[in-house]
Amino acid sequence: MSFPIKLFWVLLLSPLCWCQQPSSDLTARTLFYEEPQDNDHLPSIPAAKSQQARKASVQKAALAGKQSSGTNTEAAATENVSAPSGQEGPSIPEVRHLGLRYNLLLVDQQSGESQPVDSDRVFQPGECVALDLEANHSGYLYVLDRGSSGTWNPLLPSAEMPDESNVVSSRARIRVPQNYCFKIEGPPGEERVFVVLSRNPDELYGLDETIRNASAPAPPVLRQEGAAPVMAAENRLAHEVSKMEGGMGKRDLKIAKIEQAKTPEEPPGSVYIVNASAVPSGKVVTEIRIRHN
Repeated sequence: MSFPIKLFWVLLLSPLCWCQQPSSDLTARTLFYEEPQDNDHLPSIPAAKSQQARKASVQKAALAGKQSSGTNTEAAATENVSAPSGQEGPSIPEVRHLGLRYNLLLVDQQSGESQPVDSDRVFQPGECVALDLEANHSGYLYVLDRGSSGTWNPLLPSAEMPDESNVVSSRARIRVPQNYCFKIEGPPGEERVFVVLSRNPDELYGLDETIRNASAPAPPVLRQEGAAPVMAAENRLAHEVSKMEGGMGKRDLKIAKIEQAKTPEEPPGSVYIVNASAVPSGKVVTEIRIRHN
């Protein structure tokens, strides 16, 4: 092959190589907006399973844990609960780069107006904070705050507001909390907010049930002599959070903060968290830290 022909092929193939730029070379913001907006209609998780099937599944898991020597029965019940046979919801496809965008909002308690601020801002006592969240694909959104005592407090969904949906649409912005804000008080430190975005209702079953039943009294659990202590009711949520966090490969996440907005619709100071793995996935798990004096 002569030199001019070789040069021709190099020039011809160069654009193709550029178009197939690997995900590892792209920023979190680029990956977030490269995903096409979807119109998936996801069912609410509780509605996808009958009450009788949920009860039977929990009882079966608790019995299996009780019969296993040295097994924490309450942990076994929450660990093994999954979609009951014959009650699975519709198949929801995984996507290439599932991602979240978030902004911290400083809320005026008098007018209710809010403005995005830097995610590294140190808030002062008496100020009020909220979160502005957006997903690049439809999914189930869970937001929990961890108090200084280590106890997780569900913000979305919440047992106090059972009718509030946590099913989010692609590219739709949502504020958490929707109608109020967190007032900064207490000793200086940081609040930890745990956020889960998932498209798989089956893996969220235990977390969803625990949150929605958080205000209900725990049913009695029979214990055999010599069995491990039953997990306290207030620890169930921590157990589910730990499961979700442990199942996410953090090295697959890309995180980027944008100081200045690049489009009119993008708030300044936006933070993007995207699963950059080459393998399609259905979950993003991250932690937002709110620092304060």
